[in-house]
Amino acid sequence: MIRNKKVISIIPVRKGSTGIKNKNLILINGKSLLERTIILSKKNFLIDKTIVSTNCKKMWKIARKYNCTSKDLRPKNLSTKYASTIDVIKHEIKKNKLNDCYILLLQVTSPLRTSELTYKFLKSFEKNKNYKSAASATFFDHPHPFKVQIIKDKKLKSLMNKESMVPRQKLRRVLKLNGMFYIASKKDIMKQKSFFTKSTMPFIVNDEHSLNLDNEFDLVMLKYLKKKIRFR
Repeated sequence: MIRNKKVISIIPVRKGSTGIKNKNLILINGKSLLERTIILSKKNFLIDKTIVSTNCKKMWKIARKYNCTSKDLRPKNLSTKYASTIDVIKHEIKKNKLNDCYILLLQVTSPLRTSELTYKFLKSFEKNKNYKSAASATFFDHPHPFKVQIIKDKKLKSLMNKESMVPRQKLRRVLKLNGMFYIASKKDIMKQKSFFTKSTMPFIVNDEHSLNLDNEFDLVMLKYLKKKIRFR
């Protein structure tokens, strides 16, 4: 519980991932990405309830083992690769009759997320009451948005309509969302159809912990980073 409201974590997983086959069930130190996320959520005393949303019977059984299943499998229209995460979250809010609470989105594709980072994220959001929501992000400079190009009318054009031949050191620092944490109130999610409000708190995570598993190259990076940083 934070800010006198319950915190409900929702873990969306589905079968049929395209970038990495069965990536939600990849084993790391003997536990699948799904199990690792469930355990991390359930052992955090600031999180009051954990809900796994899935269209996969195997993943549903794993969630049942930890007593955190949704009421039933996710419907087909919310289980395609085109289904948006926010629509899945809204569906779970309605199905589980969640009321005045905060919704914490935990995606299993952040394998280097730790209990310490999760606690710091929630406590930081609790402390900074001027923010209505929060999301984790990482600084990056390659490729900088000002240097990204598109083809328009068969000509090379700047995506941001900016001069691209500017020294990197003179460009304003930018961030990328790393998918590790999102939080907002149930009320704002239903109203905004997003975890982003007019006052979203940035939670900066170093690049080493921000790996997001999307493709086979990310698996190679995971093997390397496991050896380099503290990992459990």
